[in-house]
Amino acid sequence: MAGALLYKRGLPAEWLGLGSAAIISLEIEMRSLFMACLFLVASVAGAQACHRDSVSTSPGLLLFLASGQEFKVFPTSNRIARAWLPREGVLVCHKSGTAYEITNLDRKGERIEALYMNN
Repeated sequence: MAGALLYKRGLPAEWLGLGSAAIISLEIEMRSLFMACLFLVASVAGAQACHRDSVSTSPGLLLFLASGQEFKVFPTSNRIARAWLPREGVLVCHKSGTAYEITNLDRKGERIEALYMNN
């Protein structure tokens, strides 16, 4: 069957000098490689744009970063953000539109959601 598949593609199995088991193995490896490439392209396309920064001040409703970026913290995240201290490292990741997810790297990955305010 594998020889027939290669023959349909213009490559008779005899030309390759391979047995049918080797041809089947080759086709399986080619399909696996193709699927791995598709997965890699999909994962890169879905990656979020993130950058590191640090907290300047965080009164709870707003979050100010050392870079000058300002965020309005979602109500569900106010309590968490209020406890963040100046100079704590954060990872700022863009989600969509003006929505961001901000992770405090110094507090075991505490996360908040916020809206970008600098316009």
